[in-house]
Amino acid sequence: MNPTIIPNLNSGPNPNSLLSCRGISFSYPGKVLFRAVDLDVLPGNLLHLRGPNGAGKSTFLRICAGLLDAQTGEIDCPPERLDYLPAEANGFHLKLGAAGNLDFWHELRTGKKIPDAVLQKTLAEWKLDHPLILGSAAFGSAGNWGLSVGKFSTGMKRRLALARLVLNGAPLWLLDEPVSGLDEDAVGTFVTTLDRHLAAGGGAIIISHDTRIFNSLQSQTLDLGGGTP
Repeated sequence: MNPTIIPNLNSGPNPNSLLSCRGISFSYPGKVLFRAVDLDVLPGNLLHLRGPNGAGKSTFLRICAGLLDAQTGEIDCPPERLDYLPAEANGFHLKLGAAGNLDFWHELRTGKKIPDAVLQKTLAEWKLDHPLILGSAAFGSAGNWGLSVGKFSTGMKRRLALARLVLNGAPLWLLDEPVSGLDEDAVGTFVTTLDRHLAAGGGAIIISHDTRIFNSLQSQTLDLGGGTP
């Protein structure tokens, strides 16, 4: 079954695309997940990737992230342009604290330390600025004296992963169930953050069964309806 692309996605290549896919296909023996997918994600675009379980949504997102090769087609998206957040992993060193993890990822991506004021503002926005989390001295090496990420709840880990997206500053977000495990307040913070990201010229492809995050935002849709041989 071919995917249905809702109108407003571009049918031809666009030099301004954050991500461009042409003729992307993937199948397993006896099952086609998707065939000949063409799309462009432009600055300000939000794409909701939909479909039933097993339709290939996560597979498609991994192909876009460069972690899996498509069987046909081409993708144009340099890795430095994107940040990928899978559904069941946050990518943290569990023995480090919140500040230590964010500093590590930011320096790995940008070669620079996060300014203390920026780090403090971001952690406060995601309600991760409690003294138990940060330790007696909030930042620098002392930031690792606080609660280790391995002791965080599921929701706290996800909030920290979303805070990392903001700090790393990649223009394209590829997110698989980003609000899983979040309470209503944190979902609201995510929607506000996503809105700012799009308004600043960023783009996003999101898999989410929680459709609340699309209610107040203008989005486009790619339906992967489930493959057939």
